[in-house]
Amino acid sequence: MVALAGLVLDSRSRRATAGAAALLALAGLTRETTLVFAIGAAAVLLQRNRDERRATSARWARAIAFVAATVAPLLAWRLVVARFVSGPTQEKGDGLLGLVPFHGIAHYWPWSPMHIVIVATLVVPTVLALAVSTTVLRRPATRISALLLGLNAAAFVVFLPAEVDINYGAASRAAIGVMLATIVCLPAWSPDGRLSHRAQATAALWSLPWYLAACVLTGFPGIAAITL
Repeated sequence: MVALAGLVLDSRSRRATAGAAALLALAGLTRETTLVFAIGAAAVLLQRNRDERRATSARWARAIAFVAATVAPLLAWRLVVARFVSGPTQEKGDGLLGLVPFHGIAHYWPWSPMHIVIVATLVVPTVLALAVSTTVLRRPATRISALLLGLNAAAFVVFLPAEVDINYGAASRAAIGVMLATIVCLPAWSPDGRLSHRAQATAALWSLPWYLAACVLTGFPGIAAITL
């Protein structure tokens, strides 16, 4: 749904913008981490409306309304569920320790084969993707995609709580947005139609063959992890 919202989004059409907001709202109801892409979409609207020389107040009003429309259904649903279960539904963070990069995965040192696979197939690709994205951060046309990748990487890999890094299933579900954001960045990384070597390496490290290779090398039952 997030990918479809990116295809539908069009600042020149209110219907297309509303359709993108609806898709992102539905995505948010299935998994709240997708709402980072709503921020990216709002940034796209701001940039496109600026290019169309719309008034500053109108640009910001439209972007804020877009984010509100995508987030409101999830907030309303959380209130309903919290009232039903008589308790909060949000996962707890790690307090001040949450400000330490990669503290979640470091918590499990010395790593088991499963946590080595998490590092090899989630942490390393994320770090490499961030390194590649910095090369396009200075270009106005590709800045938003790079920032979108940075937001996903920070929230769902770099500062991920230890309770989510507990196993591959939980950590990989959190990192799905980072992989999608990496895909969004691919056109920015290949302005001449060819990916750089670093971009190719990033794509390779997000691939299923690399995951299976890491599982074989560590003895981690990777197929079972995917099935579960």
